Amino acid sequence: LRLPLSPPDRAQAVWEQAQLLWRAGADGVFCDRANAAAIAAKLLDELQSPLAGQEHLAVDVCSKLAVWKTAEHSTPWAGREAASELHERAVGLCDSLCSEALTRRCNVHHAYASFLEAQYRAGLGEKNSPYERRLEQLYTHACGELSRLDETLDGGAQSGDAPSEGTAEARAALLAHIHQHEQRLEAGRQRMLRLARLAFDQHALSAQHGDLHNYASTFAMLSLWFAHPETLSGADERLRSIPSRQLLPLVPQLACRLGGHSGIDCATGESTSVKLQAGLQRLLLHIGAEHVNQVLPHFLALALGDHFSPREPEVIADESQLHAALGLRDALKNKLLDTDKSGVVDETHHLFMLYLQMAWVDVATTRSVATAGKDRAPSLDKLVNIEMTTRYSTTPGKQLYDRMQRRGLPSIAPVLTRDVDATRSEEDPDVTVDGFSPPSRDGSGRRCAAEFNTAGGVNLPK
Repeated sequence: LRLPLSPPDRAQAVWEQAQLLWRAGADGVFCDRANAAAIAAKLLDELQSPLAGQEHLAVDVCSKLAVWKTAEHSTPWAGREAASELHERAVGLCDSLCSEALTRRCNVHHAYASFLEAQYRAGLGEKNSPYERRLEQLYTHACGELSRLDETLDGGAQSGDAPSEGTAEARAALLAHIHQHEQRLEAGRQRMLRLARLAFDQHALSAQHGDLHNYASTFAMLSLWFAHPETLSGADERLRSIPSRQLLPLVPQLACRLGGHSGIDCATGESTSVKLQAGLQRLLLHIGAEHVNQVLPHFLALALGDHFSPREPEVIADESQLHAALGLRDALKNKLLDTDKSGVVDETHHLFMLYLQMAWVDVATTRSVATAGKDRAPSLDKLVNIEMTTRYSTTPGKQLYDRMQRRGLPSIAPVLTRDVDATRSEEDPDVTVDGFSPPSRDGSGRRCAAEFNTAGGVNLPK
């Protein structure tokens, strides 16, 4: 700092000094942290109108100083106004950065989002604090007292007795207490909704500008959306503005929310299922159109939720979820009609049905059919040995199975013909179906389980 530096270089040197002091404060020299914050604040004043090339420095100082202001206090609420102003200023300075400064923009928006979310989480924690519970008890007690007092006054009015002055004063005091408590609750609710909206927007901007905080941003957005679906009614549109590849980790959470059972506003208790479900379906369809291989299996798994083994007692499925999953499957199929992926939905559905039915194949029945040697290409119904059409259609799986047989490819029809058991004796007969090899021997003379191919290259758990 004693060298004859140019103004930009001197400003950079001062900022490096402030950061060194802050890191020294982390090691226990607490006065250094105060000095670091003072130096950074003074530098920020000097950068009110940053020179060309100093915009990045002004953004860094502003954003970092906001974090330092928050860290100086033991609770998230303390010093929040000063920190909030610094974060907002840093976000505003981002507009002056060149379009290539995506990483810095991503970091600035994420820092502000993290600050807002900390305030939001602190508010949620306060709602369950002993102090708040005590206030709620007093409020409930006051409501009960007011109700009893009104009943007494109504009884006196019917008998012609005028209320005493003390009774009127007591009623006025109870009304004032109840009104004050309800006003405080409403103010707190509005503050929480504002924090949720701001945090959601900043997380969205962070995700749009880079992948650096992708998981933190997208999952935080999803959590806030599910907590306040009415307030964040346009959340799915903001999520769709993020590159779809960044949303793939959210697909399981989005899919499991399908159905009319979700969407209850945590503040009002009102059902917001219709809006939330519409947003979920738009978002899943958007992701599925670009990443059908990642999303379609979730649709099919939910759509087959009522397809249980014929040997099991009837299962009560979630009808709303089944309906939503089937609707998304059909919508995705229509959306892909004019693309080179037009047949993916039907083919994958057939494959799922085939695997599902093969999981029900009865080993003993298959062994007896194959040993008899009369039917070298048994039907699925015959192998399962139970009539399945009484519960739901098994046509898609049968179609794929029959098509593979017609093409002369029985080796990729995953039919289990024997239990793989290392203790089998030499006298046990080998059971095969066309395309499946019997157990072989390796160089040591030990019996080895045969290998076989399956449709899609996935070995079924049999």
